[in-house]
Amino acid sequence: MTHSLRHARRVSGASHAGSLLTAFALLLAATLVPAPAQAQVAFDTFDDGDVTNVGVFFGGTDGVGAGVGPTDDRNGTANTALSLGVNPGQGGGFAGAAVEATPTVDASGAGYLTFYLRANLQADNLPLTLEINLQEDANGNGTYEPATEDEYQANWRLSAGDPVYQLVQIPLAAFTDDNSVNPGADDGFDFSRVKFVVFAMGNIQGSPFNLSFDDIVFTEDPVVMTMPLASFDTFDDGDVTNVGVFFGGTDGVGAGVGPTDDRNGTANTALSLGVNPGQGGGFAGAAVEATPTVDASGAGYLTFYLRANLQADNLPLTLEINLQEDANGNGTYEPATEDEYQANWRLSAGDPVYQLVQIPLAAFTDDNSVNPGADDGFDFSRVKFVVFAMGNIQGSPFNLSFDDIGFDQAVVTSSEPGAADLPSAYVLTHAYPNPFNPQTQFELTVRQTQPVRVALYDALGREVALLHDGILPGQTRHTFRIDGQHLSSGLYLYRVVGEAFSETRSVVLLK
Repeated sequence: MTHSLRHARRVSGASHAGSLLTAFALLLAATLVPAPAQAQVAFDTFDDGDVTNVGVFFGGTDGVGAGVGPTDDRNGTANTALSLGVNPGQGGGFAGAAVEATPTVDASGAGYLTFYLRANLQADNLPLTLEINLQEDANGNGTYEPATEDEYQANWRLSAGDPVYQLVQIPLAAFTDDNSVNPGADDGFDFSRVKFVVFAMGNIQGSPFNLSFDDIVFTEDPVVMTMPLASFDTFDDGDVTNVGVFFGGTDGVGAGVGPTDDRNGTANTALSLGVNPGQGGGFAGAAVEATPTVDASGAGYLTFYLRANLQADNLPLTLEINLQEDANGNGTYEPATEDEYQANWRLSAGDPVYQLVQIPLAAFTDDNSVNPGADDGFDFSRVKFVVFAMGNIQGSPFNLSFDDIGFDQAVVTSSEPGAADLPSAYVLTHAYPNPFNPQTQFELTVRQTQPVRVALYDALGREVALLHDGILPGQTRHTFRIDGQHLSSGLYLYRVVGEAFSETRSVVLLK
């Protein structure tokens, strides 16, 4: 839903330092009312210092070894977090730890797995990927049975540096069926009965190292996203000639792309990918090219909106999201020498409405299944392609729509991420672009329908535009546009006030 500037007036009067400082201070010091608690469930916080529910495993090469024990947590409290120590030995082996919940944990209402990770690594340990595996106790008999119960996996790229705790937050939709070790039943993961969270690493190498884990929690919605740091493609111009389509593998399979309506209902400002699975078992997808390349080196997430018009006979279906680089800057992606990193997203059937997908860039890992690349790490400052691919497609013809592909920062507004005070009353984005001329925009989402006032002020605290004053529907992203055509260059403040919150942010108009 888009809200345009509907009231603006010129302001006049004497300017003096006292009123400027007073108004500016009052606006920026507006109290932010704490948001109510989000739905969450703790898997293991390790606050009791007990790690007897953690099993360790290792093997594969001579000299490899691993062990677990309690360590200091992210607040410095002794023996209230989990330490996993690893000796790679001759290199090339595997190691990890399995954390068991007794009884099982119901994460069916959650959207994210979150935990804190302290990685004490050296350069000779890299590259190193942490596999995070969820194992179910679907039949409720108190155990995980690998032959009949499923294991879902997501990946997290580890890096070397100062060993401080970092928040890891992975969408549950990014966990996909892992049959590489345990076959399971392949009947979907029962998130109401999570039995184990398993951290595993393969091809370990280099010096002995240590990983520490704290506060493993399932949360509803732990991330507040800013406006894109870098827009990859919004499709707002209706041009999809930069999108290539591919398909094959079985008789009758086909695919095509074209423009479609976007998440606000505007015609021909999003990308549509239509797929006919044919006899089933084939593959299809679309590759979106950026010209020139996009610099996402300062971002933490790839985000886009996805509308999946699927039927039950299309499932299970996993969307592979691939990032391809133009590392040498010659304007092309060269599969033999340039890298492709991949993450997965589980698709589901239901009402075809746009949903926000936000995947941590650290969850993208090197994909050598098709293109070998140089295996020298991904150059996020030169992203050339975002590729959406699906294998083993089946069932009825279906359609996927994509809107507003961008690279974002993740802004955690709580000092205790993974705890009960994560943001839930509203989500307010930063204005983008900023500085601007003559227009900029920001978005506001309120969890519950309520009266909301949104206004723009100049640096003297005078209201220069009223963007909205009335009921704002909940659970919908509302776009507010600031038009600076009739305003002077300078600092402006936009303020949102709801029933249980208020916040003020700044923008700069440069003419």
